[in-house]
Amino acid sequence: MLAVGTVLQNRYLIVNKIGQGGMGAVYEAKDQRLGVTVALKETIVNQEALHKAFEREAKLLAKLRHASLPVVSDYFFEGDGQYLIMQYIDGKDLGELLLEKKVFPLIDVLNWSERLLDALDYLHSQNPPIIHRDIKPSNLKLTERGEIILLDFGLAKGNQSQSNTNASIYGYTPHYAPIEQIEGTGTDERSDIYALAATIYHLLTGVKPADAMPRVLSVLNGNSDPLRPACEISPQIPIAISEVLSRALSQKRDERPASIAQMKKELNDAIKKTQDPQLMTVLSAANKSNDKIQTSPSLQVKTVPFDENESATTLVKNNSNNLPQTNPGTNPQAKAEQTQLVTRVNDTVQIPADRLNNLPEKSSKLPFLVAIASIFIFATAIVVGLFFLSKNKPSTTNFSASQAIDISLASKDERKPTPLSAKVILGYGLNEPRYYEVLASVGEIKLTLNVIANGATVTLETLDKDLKPLPSSILSLSSLSNHNEQKTITFINSAKQKIILKLSNNYPKDLKAYRLQINGNLELAVSKEVSDVNKLSALAKEFEDRDNPTPLSSSQIVNKGNDKDLYYSFDADPGEIKLALNVISNGSTVVVNIFDESANLIQFSNNTTDLSLAAVAFHNEKSVTTINNTRKQKLLMRISSNYPNDLKAYRLVLTGPIKYSKEKEKTNFASLLKEFEARDNPIVLASNEIIQRGNEKDLYYTFRVQPGELQFSLDLISNGSTLSIQAFDDQDKPIKFNNNSSEFSLAATADHHEKRNFSLINERSQSILMRISNSYPKDLKAYRLRLTGAIQIIKPDPSANKAFESLSKLFNDRDNPKPLTSNEISAQTGSEKDLYYTFVAEAGEIDLTLGLMSDGSTIAVEFFDKDNNPIAYIDKSTVFSVSSTSNKVSEKSITLLVKEKQNILMRITNTYPQSIKEYSIELIGALELNQNNDLVPVQ
Repeated sequence: MLAVGTVLQNRYLIVNKIGQGGMGAVYEAKDQRLGVTVALKETIVNQEALHKAFEREAKLLAKLRHASLPVVSDYFFEGDGQYLIMQYIDGKDLGELLLEKKVFPLIDVLNWSERLLDALDYLHSQNPPIIHRDIKPSNLKLTERGEIILLDFGLAKGNQSQSNTNASIYGYTPHYAPIEQIEGTGTDERSDIYALAATIYHLLTGVKPADAMPRVLSVLNGNSDPLRPACEISPQIPIAISEVLSRALSQKRDERPASIAQMKKELNDAIKKTQDPQLMTVLSAANKSNDKIQTSPSLQVKTVPFDENESATTLVKNNSNNLPQTNPGTNPQAKAEQTQLVTRVNDTVQIPADRLNNLPEKSSKLPFLVAIASIFIFATAIVVGLFFLSKNKPSTTNFSASQAIDISLASKDERKPTPLSAKVILGYGLNEPRYYEVLASVGEIKLTLNVIANGATVTLETLDKDLKPLPSSILSLSSLSNHNEQKTITFINSAKQKIILKLSNNYPKDLKAYRLQINGNLELAVSKEVSDVNKLSALAKEFEDRDNPTPLSSSQIVNKGNDKDLYYSFDADPGEIKLALNVISNGSTVVVNIFDESANLIQFSNNTTDLSLAAVAFHNEKSVTTINNTRKQKLLMRISSNYPNDLKAYRLVLTGPIKYSKEKEKTNFASLLKEFEARDNPIVLASNEIIQRGNEKDLYYTFRVQPGELQFSLDLISNGSTLSIQAFDDQDKPIKFNNNSSEFSLAATADHHEKRNFSLINERSQSILMRISNSYPKDLKAYRLRLTGAIQIIKPDPSANKAFESLSKLFNDRDNPKPLTSNEISAQTGSEKDLYYTFVAEAGEIDLTLGLMSDGSTIAVEFFDKDNNPIAYIDKSTVFSVSSTSNKVSEKSITLLVKEKQNILMRITNTYPQSIKEYSIELIGALELNQNNDLVPVQ
């Protein structure tokens, strides 16, 4: 365990231990370089399988970006420990809160479930799917803002058919794990569904579900399943929801929902069956698309201005008589009202013929000329006025605080709603429902809701005088990360009546601001409210950026991280629009969304509505996608980022049928373009061998490949630095290596010479972009990368590595190991450099005995197979060492496991060589010596 005050990597200061479990310990730490609090996870079990699980967890999490998953920024090895650095999530986990609250409200659990289902759908949609395998209350953290975060991927696995080297770790948590996980017969998406259902069951009932194994044994013995339906334990749980949980908790995988999407559908259908308005808000929050509006085919929607800042919507029939229309045959009251309206309008526009005939004649032409001149002057004034009005007309979404009313002044009593005095309502928090009433005429009513929140959902219910919902008039909208989300619905008010507006919110502390705009034929009341104009003005400003987006004036946007979202607008013709996003950051993510004219999110070619890209260690990451624009329209684009201080630069390039504004945007970020030059202009590879020292910045190389296998051989000499290789195809997509990862990394300590071989399969002729990056460049002495196989060097340069000839000599000792001529090696002193020996070994066991006499030194022995992979001893470790102090003799033995006949490389290393008085190494077993059995002295 790490003591408080310990510093790792000369960077992370241990502040406090957060928790400890079977897989490791987690600490609160201070990143002294960035000055932020992080969570530091340490493995505490020294087993190879668990080491691989830890490294797999780091690589899994580093690629994930989701609001309900923590962000990983670093992982490293130090001493015997392995450490993961991730986003620090403040708050209590649901396991702790269960002890305090016993049970949770149904509405809260359903909202959490919706977010967790979305997170699991994200995990399962990865390629390959990521199965969490340890969902339980204690792995769910609830932040102060109401966010639910899924933690601990120690048991996660990244594919369905794991090899021996990447096998998922056997483990489970009783009460939440399905029978297939307990028996070790393999897990899939339905295993996570079981665990999530068990967690929901516990949160709702306060009772842990029966363990899977006793359930199986009980049924096999002819007894009933001990798992009680949730509605039996807690009658307030609707039967329909209880039945969904029971199906998801089936012992038979085939009886569970087949996917997260199916689980979500069954849960949503169950909520609908309850007909509970409060529970229906969960469905509304999950529904990101606008409700579709159906109108009579004989009616057309027309918007006409009614003042400077708003627009009233009326219905017109056959483009004549601007009158609200309805079906008078089905509604007597509506028929009478329509008749009165027609009569009233006809009275104003129809002049009887007899009155026209009896108009007096004018004998003089002067009045006629005056009239003509007056009409001309009046018409000229109108044209000039309209011209200036069109030049200065404010956006229909803009408004001043004086045009809005404060929701906090509205009634809390549904029986005494406050008369509506404006068509814009502003507010925040909303810790309990508020009510307005307004007299609405026959016609179309349009409701536009904007919400800025961090997990809260605002719901508007439009009710009649009996507090019954009007058809298609419920509007619900959620927002995460304080984005300004917008949604519009339109419904037909079929009769002149009083309607009641009910506004509510589930997480008041997470609701920063919201705005409701109401358009329609309404009779507003005279305001009796005394609103705080300053407060309303501040709330109104929250919506200005989306209301007034920057006209897109160039195909390229370059920027740093921003604390607030950026909005751009542009006109687009039908066709394909391509977006290429580059991000340079240290853990920050940039997200691009595009909205159509109705504020609906547009899907990208990968079937998501987010173009999301993250980078770590300030790498330049790139993602390319497209959208299919189906019609000529104005599009709105939002660019957002988290952790703006960790975002060095990003660049977004758009190409396609876009019309750019002539108004040039003023930016001061031209210098940021240099950050992208290295990847934009990679080095053309002139040799199949690269020799380099450590570099402060990433290096990019480009070369051609043919279909087939491309082999890499990487040598590294460093004192704590890690070198990473990544390859990208000609579409900028990462290519996976034979270890099923898109990144190959190699670390070395104590200036040891480490070596690994790896490869990738290339399926077509193309250009490859290769990135070489390293941590702690000052600690990297030298590295060498050799490429063979399906590679084409277009213009070979024999002198490509001439400047680094001196570095190549550092690799000679391992490149040319001594043949082992005896089964025993001895020496009277230590060596300043590592010693390498080679021999042939048969498949089987080799017994190793290591003896040492020294005054504080350590001798270590390692073996590597023909592919330069470490060979494990019988205890699963790859390094065998003996220490000695006070010139006392220490001796240990261990067994090496060799799987097949091959050439073996042995490395002998030591610390404090001058303190060694004598050491010996004896090998007995399935090995072939090169010459005779004489003792091999160490020179």
